[in-house]
Amino acid sequence: MKIKKLTLNNFMAFENAEINWSDNINIICGENSTGKTTLLKVMYSLIKPLSSGGKENLTKEMEEQAFVKKIQGVFRPDEMKIGRLVSRKQGSNRTDFSIDLEKKQKISVGFGNRQENHADVSIIQEEKTKKYDVIYIPTKEMISTVEHFVSLYDEYHIDFEEMYYDKGKMVLHVGGATGGKEAGMERFIHNFSTYPERVKNKVILENDDKTYTAAETLKLCKALNIPMVLDVHHHNCNNNGENINDIWAEIVNTWNNQPLPPKIHFSSPREGKFDRKHADYINSEEFMKFINSAKELHRDFDVMLECKEKDIALFKLVDDIKEYYHWIDETTFEV
Repeated sequence: MKIKKLTLNNFMAFENAEINWSDNINIICGENSTGKTTLLKVMYSLIKPLSSGGKENLTKEMEEQAFVKKIQGVFRPDEMKIGRLVSRKQGSNRTDFSIDLEKKQKISVGFGNRQENHADVSIIQEEKTKKYDVIYIPTKEMISTVEHFVSLYDEYHIDFEEMYYDKGKMVLHVGGATGGKEAGMERFIHNFSTYPERVKNKVILENDDKTYTAAETLKLCKALNIPMVLDVHHHNCNNNGENINDIWAEIVNTWNNQPLPPKIHFSSPREGKFDRKHADYINSEEFMKFINSAKELHRDFDVMLECKEKDIALFKLVDDIKEYYHWIDETTFEV
């Protein structure tokens, strides 16, 4: 689901703006308070309400309220009146903003400065639209400074824009094994049971490279009914002889009924096959070996690369494997 163009009229700091986005990487630069984040939040607000499916199951009123509530949650206008987001001018004024999507699809929203919770919504969309995920990634300062954000947001309704909370997850290792790994897993289950549901729903477990293997982490995830992130490199460094292909289906199935697709971590060892340190780049042969073995399940999944050269390593890997797969777009390929 690519956004091709963003248009803003009389919305907050933008009197008139029309931005045509590149099909590749887009970089937004500007001084503080010039509206960089506003651009991201507007696009999120327009595309998020229909992410779980098309508009075919919504009445006109339901459609309008879905967008109004999303705009209220994302921008948190004074007294939750969306009219406060219209550029301030004397007398009556109105804002209209829209995104143009691929395949000539378009979503438009407009409202006046006196409106509280009503908006004009226009959607030009294919009759059947596949589900998609919309993710807003907070700055590292936001992530690191709000330690108990989930509990605060849910229980005390703190005044934060909702895209910080929406699909955030916490990826954890099981932890220590004092008294043995079975005792450690029992402690984790007991402690997990004391968490409120809003926290439990955010937790994902990952196998580590020293203590808890992929099979042991999977056992714990199944007991707690939570998703598991498979770290392929950790499995190579820490296992009891298990073949990852034998438990891959069970790992993927921990993501059933989740709003996000299964996720794995992939990295290559720096020195030697079992070196726990990450290499600068990804070994493309090992990467393709895993991807080709994983395709037997016919399940989509996301891959997070862990390598010292970060984006440069990603672009190098794409170049290395490009000829072997069918690429749907610049970031997605089909096996």
